[in-house]
Amino acid sequence: MFLFLVQSGTATSGLDWPNTGRLPLLMVLVAFLPLFGLGGLILQQAVLATAGALLPWYAAVPAAIAIAAPATRIATRGLARVLPHDETTAVAIDTLLGRRARIVIENTRQGHPARARVEKAVGLAPSLAGAHAPTVEPAAE
Repeated sequence: MFLFLVQSGTATSGLDWPNTGRLPLLMVLVAFLPLFGLGGLILQQAVLATAGALLPWYAAVPAAIAIAAPATRIATRGLARVLPHDETTAVAIDTLLGRRARIVIENTRQGHPARARVEKAVGLAPSLAGAHAPTVEPAAE
């Protein structure tokens, strides 16, 4: 993987170029593959029409990548404006300290943690998606 230095002095990966920070990597791949195939077909048709023969695969593949890479950047920039962004419901464990939890598996005592259920602060309905399940143990008995 290539690393590039940006003006702020931080390092960023080469995967930022096709907008993977704005879209999930799978969506970037879904945009790249048809553009790669279409670019390769157009390239081979152009070479066949001018030279009368097709390019060998080892010459056609890098050329198709060179065609598809900038097209993917343009396409994913447009898709990023339309599609929803990555979302997460992860929270730091420190934000759960002091919140009420319901013990769901076994009993707990000092030295023997148990699985608990802590509802999220955003007020979602009780469900597995709306709760965290850390292991807890009492601070004092």
